[in-house]
Amino acid sequence: MKETEAWLSKIADIAAVDYSRDLPLADIKADYVVVFGGDGSIIGAARRLTGRPIPVVGINFGTFGYLAAFERSETRECLECIVRGELAPSRRMLLECQVKRSGSPIGRWLCVNEAAVTAPTHTRMIELLLTIAGCPATRYRGDGVLIATPLGTTAYNLSAGGPVLNPRLEAMTITPLCPHLLTLRSLVVPAEEKVSVNVFGPDEASLLVDGRIVHRVMPEEELNVTRAPEYFLLMESPKRSYYQTLHLKLNWGERPRYAQS
Repeated sequence: MKETEAWLSKIADIAAVDYSRDLPLADIKADYVVVFGGDGSIIGAARRLTGRPIPVVGINFGTFGYLAAFERSETRECLECIVRGELAPSRRMLLECQVKRSGSPIGRWLCVNEAAVTAPTHTRMIELLLTIAGCPATRYRGDGVLIATPLGTTAYNLSAGGPVLNPRLEAMTITPLCPHLLTLRSLVVPAEEKVSVNVFGPDEASLLVDGRIVHRVMPEEELNVTRAPEYFLLMESPKRSYYQTLHLKLNWGERPRYAQS
């Protein structure tokens, strides 16, 4: 990393270096944020930007790196292209999660991948009321519900059996987590609609935003999820399309491995 930093300083001005991953990126004056890491590091950078329109350049130094557009071997090539202004960022939708108690907001969080309301322990089910665009949609018992951005549909949502959306779409997926019903399936709704979740018991539920527990949702509280006014800007590789990334990272379209006769 020190070698890359020294090389980069010769072709660009480095505003700051953040090895501890706690720099307040929302206050930094920079044209780009370059993240050397995996998906967690990129999501963390997006969260610390708090909606500021600074493009994030992901270079995969992690184990999976689905969100990272560039591999480690492409570091110098991609940074040279960015400095020359040859690459443009792509806009990604964020979600705004707001918890209300007695009609008054008590917490707000920006979400890059997904917001999930889950049971406090894996041994108990919770009962939820799901309201979409002001209309009560369904009430069920299970492990919870997950609401994902198009970008986040290849994360927790995919593992939970939800659909994969192209990240350029403006929509949300609603995926039930282990519902105690045979008929409940994932749903895709327009980004303009508000999704509300009320917990009816047994006691409380956990609100997770991008994998972090941020709040304990009580029965007298309501979670509202809407499209955020802010966006996340992410650089894409001109060498690989979104569908090629699905194939390379998630083995989409691979043939079954039949036994050899």
